[in-house]
Order: sequence, then structure tokens, then C-alpha cells
Amino acid sequence: MRWKLFLLVVIIVMTCSGTLNAGGGKTTTATFQGKVDDVFNAAVKVAQTNWVISFMDRQSMTFSFATPPPFASSNGLLCGVSMEKGSDGVHVTLHMQGRDGGAPGADKVSSQFFKGLQDEISKQAKQPH
Repeated sequence: MRWKLFLLVVIIVMTCSGTLNAGGGKTTTATFQGKVDDVFNAAVKVAQTNWVISFMDRQSMTFSFATPPPFASSNGLLCGVSMEKGSDGVHVTLHMQGRDGGAPGADKVSSQFFKGLQDEISKQAKQPH
């Protein structure tokens, strides 16, 4: 439990301080329409389908996952997702950092994550409630 709290604190500190960008990482944000819980559930589903989720906290609307090493570089990417409700929708931010610095393959991961998220939200909207 302590390591999960530690990971959450690290993600929050890196987000607030811009450490990921300064260290060669990449941050991408997109806005989606819908309830925060629905967007969060869709984002988790996309990440679980494509990668391995290492941490998730529904209360703070954050989770992290890692890409497998062959995907982006010899060491893969560590990714953190955070979201917040805005006046124009739910803002989803994806932070990516290579385990050995930089963010090789980040554009591909970002594209795959956000396209998958949009597709999943569209599927949810078509399902009868």
C-alpha cells in the first residue's frame, strides 16, 4: 500500500513541477465529453487492453501503466494518466517517460491511447442504459 501512495505522490509531483517535460518525457492532454467516471472507466479499459496497469486510484482519478520494452525502446515507457472535470469536458492528461530518459515511442503510445479512449467512449454512448 505504501508503494502505491509513493507512486501517486511521484506522479503528482512530476505533473506539478513539469519534471517529465524537463527530463525529456512527453505530456499530452485531450478533452472528452461525458461523466468523469465514464471517461475514467473507458481510459482504464483501454490501458488494460493494451498494457499493464501498475497503479490505479479512482478517488484521485489517476493510474499508471508501462509499455513492454520492445514497444518503444529497449526499456519501454512509464506512463501516468490523470483527469479532471473542466467546464468544457473531462481533461485527460497522459504523461510518458522512458525508463532510461527521453520518451521514444511516446507519439505512438499517445495516439493509440487517445484513439482507443475515443472509441471506447463512443461505444459506451451507443449502449442502452
